[in-house]
Amino acid sequence: MPLHSYTNVGKFQREHLLGEGCFGQVFKAFDTNLLQYRALKIINPPQDKNEYAKQLSEAQTLVSCSHRNVVAVKEADYFNVDGEKRVCIAYELIDGGSIEGALKAGRLYSPYAACCAIVDAIFGLEYLHVKTPPILHRDIKPGNLLISSGGTTKLSDFGLATISAQGMATPIGYHIHMAPECLSGGPASKLADIYAMGVTFYRILNRKTEMFKNAPADFQKRILRGTFPDRKDYAPYVPDVIQRICNKAMHPDPAKRFQTATQFRQQLERIKWNIKWEALSPFEWTGRADDASYVLNITSNSRYWGITFLKNDRHVWDRCKKGIATEADAVAMVAEIIRETSMHLL
Repeated sequence: MPLHSYTNVGKFQREHLLGEGCFGQVFKAFDTNLLQYRALKIINPPQDKNEYAKQLSEAQTLVSCSHRNVVAVKEADYFNVDGEKRVCIAYELIDGGSIEGALKAGRLYSPYAACCAIVDAIFGLEYLHVKTPPILHRDIKPGNLLISSGGTTKLSDFGLATISAQGMATPIGYHIHMAPECLSGGPASKLADIYAMGVTFYRILNRKTEMFKNAPADFQKRILRGTFPDRKDYAPYVPDVIQRICNKAMHPDPAKRFQTATQFRQQLERIKWNIKWEALSPFEWTGRADDASYVLNITSNSRYWGITFLKNDRHVWDRCKKGIATEADAVAMVAEIIRETSMHLL
C-alpha cells in the first residue's frame, strides 16, 4: 500500500518526503527518543513475506559501517507503517543535498572540485569493499553522493547494497551506470562498482544531468561496445590526464579497469595541481595556488567580449583578451585557460 499520510512511525515523526524510488521512500523524520533528525528510509514490503528477515538482516549489517565518507546507518528495525509491517532504516541526515541536485541546480564542477568529490566517494567505497565480507553498493550515481554541511561527499543509499562472501552478487542498479558484464547477465562485483563510480565521475565532470533522458535508444548495446558514455565527449576544460583516469575506471573490459577502488583513488591523488579552480559559472572562475589567488572572468560591452585574468588582484596581461567576437568564443577561451593552468605539466 503506498504511503499517503505522514503518520508517526514508531518513535519517528515524519516531516516531509525527501525522495522515493522502486525500493521505498525516504523521509526527514525526528527521533523523539534521541531528539535528533534522521533520514528515515521505509522499504517497500517484499513480495514474499518470508523475505522480511533477509531485508532486516541486510539493513542491520549496515549499522556496523562507520566511515566519514559513508552516510551512517543509525538503526534498522521492523516498524508498523500505516498498518503494514515494514523494514525501516534510520540514516544520519545530510542537509547539503546530493551532487545530482547540485548539478540540476546549475552548479558547474571544476576539474579540481570534481576530483575532490569523487575521491571522497571512492574512500567510502574502499571502506565497503574491504569489509569482511565485502559490501557491494550496486547503485552508485550522482544522486547517491550526498554533500555534508562541511563540503564532504558521502556515499549513501544502500538500498541496493548487498553482503557477499565472494564479492559477487546479483546486479540490480541503474542501467545507465551498469557495467557491461552486468548488463549482459553477469554478477555484480567490486569492478562493477568501480565502473559505476567512473560513470558518476564522468557525469560530474561534464555536468550530465539527464543521462537517461538523453541516451540513444540503443544505449544498452553501446554500453556493451564501450561507446556509451562517449569517452571522447568531455567538457573542454577537463585536462587529458583526468579524461584518461575516468575512461580507465569505466573501461568496458573489467580486466582493464582499476582493479581496486584504492588504485582509482591513488591515481587521482597523484595529480599535481597548479591552480585549483572553482567555477562560479561558465563566465567566472576563482582559483588558488600555494602562493596566489586568481580570478578569471568574461566581460562584455555593446559589441565585443573580453577575458580578464587576475593574479593576486593584478592583471596577467598575456592571459587577458579583448575584441572577442562572440560569447561562445569567449567561453571556449576561458575553458582552454582552465585546462592549461589546472595542473603542472609533467
